[in-house]
Amino acid sequence: MPTEILNELFEVVVSVCDNLYASKELINKKTVKNLVLLHAEWPDSELEAQIPKYINQWRLHNLTLDSEIQGSAEIHRLEEQLSNYRSDLLHAKQIIAKLRTELRGMLDA
Repeated sequence: MPTEILNELFEVVVSVCDNLYASKELINKKTVKNLVLLHAEWPDSELEAQIPKYINQWRLHNLTLDSEIQGSAEIHRLEEQLSNYRSDLLHAKQIIAKLRTELRGMLDA
């Protein structure tokens, strides 16, 4: 979430999403809209346009804070690095084998 609060509707949507998440309830546009309307009234067109955007911002923010996802990304990065090291090692072994063959050829000549 941005450090500055965008507006009151944004604040209410974030609060509603946090509460729904804490109580392990479904977070969707209809549920959030109904709960937002308990706090204040906004034009329906604004709710229809802003609620999905604010829910997605809330979800993205939570994903960036999720240590399990961050840990998963770190594991993926390390696995990729390990794969690169294995590839480099294989390439080095091939070069060593080629050089040995060339050296034997030179010694035998």
